[in-house]
Amino acid sequence: PAEKVLQGIGHPALFGRENVHAVGNRADVLQRIHRMPNQLVRCVEGQVCKSDDLQPRIVRSDESDRISASSRTNADLTIVFLSSIIYNQMQHDGGIYVMISSDNRRYAYGKSQLIEVICQLRFPTILSIDTREPADFQETVRAAFPRYQCQVEKLPGVNGAPARTVNNHTFISEDGGYKLSLTKDFIALSTMRYTHWEDFAARLDEPLGQFIKIYRPNCFDRVGLRFVNAISREQLGLTGRRWNDLLQPPYLGILDEDGVDEASVAKCSVDVERKLDALAALKLHAGPGFVQRNIRSGNQVQQVQEKEVRFIFDQDVYSTGKVKVAAVAETLNALHAHSDSVFSDAITTVLHDAMEPEYL
Repeated sequence: PAEKVLQGIGHPALFGRENVHAVGNRADVLQRIHRMPNQLVRCVEGQVCKSDDLQPRIVRSDESDRISASSRTNADLTIVFLSSIIYNQMQHDGGIYVMISSDNRRYAYGKSQLIEVICQLRFPTILSIDTREPADFQETVRAAFPRYQCQVEKLPGVNGAPARTVNNHTFISEDGGYKLSLTKDFIALSTMRYTHWEDFAARLDEPLGQFIKIYRPNCFDRVGLRFVNAISREQLGLTGRRWNDLLQPPYLGILDEDGVDEASVAKCSVDVERKLDALAALKLHAGPGFVQRNIRSGNQVQQVQEKEVRFIFDQDVYSTGKVKVAAVAETLNALHAHSDSVFSDAITTVLHDAMEPEYL
């Protein structure tokens, strides 16, 4: 493109900070690594690896300025596991540093249970988007999103105010798999065909950059990523397995009790709202439920409910404060890392393996 305003959303190596998951001597580090079954870890001493490999890179003490002054040690070598998100600081006085990314771009699930992924960025109202068609913006995204629709949506009034309408300009990919939405208050990208983060972020990168270039928002009030998993035991060949074989106890409620007949439970869900760090928070719904599919018949679309009971794991990870335009890429990558960590911690190795992880 002529101008990549946000070049790098699809290239997390340019942004973000890793968490130090294991620090200590070699024996202690390796013990901790072995307790991380979802991670692909190889420890080959002396090997220098690219930053997008989850392998150790040997960093000699004379290179410590590239890490941070606080990482200097008396040892000859500092071992650092790098992911493609390059850390920008490490704080410890010595020992072996091991960086392990929980980011799911290390693998893609061959049998992913995601049914929808949405990225929404809300900004202070821009009235011009609602008063005239966004023709200039369409020209910049038309190659990737050639189909256009405008839906007039009715929004309920707040505090007794009358209901109001808003124009939702939607730009749809040729195959219908991705939808870009633009209103006077937000821009969003959604899909039911999510593969992995780099692909999704790359599809968002250009339209978001062009939006910023044309409309010049001074900030974003809220940046959010929503990942909706609907786990199907039938699809995964796990018919007959209980939910507590597939998910960790905190997300199951009474369904974690082996003595409880799952079919006898009419309703059971866990709803959580919590802070993840100083800049991010999570809204999570977890519990059994049904999936409704849109079935097209001629010019009509009918909603049909599936018969199978699935486990819905719906997480909305979002920023807790205003986000500067220049910080959007970093924020999105951090939110994605949080989301992946939440999901990875919630599932068992049985479910992880059944979804057929394919390491990238």
